[in-house]
Amino acid sequence: MPQTPVRINTIIATGPVTSVNQVSFAAPDAASATVLVNNVTTVNGALTVAAQPDVARPFLVTSAPGSPGITGGTLTCVYVANDGTLDQTDVFSLVGHVTSTPTSTKGCLHLSSATVSGLVGGTSPTIQIGTNASLAVPIQPFTQAAGILKEGLDGEDVSTTDVGTLTAAGIYTPHTAPNASHVYLLDYTLLAPAS
Repeated sequence: MPQTPVRINTIIATGPVTSVNQVSFAAPDAASATVLVNNVTTVNGALTVAAQPDVARPFLVTSAPGSPGITGGTLTCVYVANDGTLDQTDVFSLVGHVTSTPTSTKGCLHLSSATVSGLVGGTSPTIQIGTNASLAVPIQPFTQAAGILKEGLDGEDVSTTDVGTLTAAGIYTPHTAPNASHVYLLDYTLLAPAS
């Protein structure tokens, strides 16, 4: 019997494309300020990464400069990001007179390294890296916008007036914070350039 030819239509998109996605998080850990790098004295060199994030999520750097403050120095973190970037590099200034708590620009799947350099000043300064109450969903590189369609918590739909937030970087902050027992189901949209 002769084969029926298969017709393949290719659509070439010239502008941004919206995709609909779903992700679930089964009992992510509660936020922990020291889960990735324990609180240590800030000195030039590589910090010891003690653990990895339990799920994709942004990390939080806490730098306490002491008094007088730090007048020079940076922390460079290299990690695998939720948009597929294998060597995402975020550089944080350690300069300041008060404790600072910057977060990563993207969600972290794996923290490869954290290195302090150019440190000047500070009185017994300390540093630690942990997590906050946000999670990170998979996104495409150069995502321009993101939105929540539906949020589920522990098998129940969350009221549309109580849903969390989702940024274009894929940072999802649930209405109810993770506590190692909640289960989240998120349907979301992404607006990203056509690939």
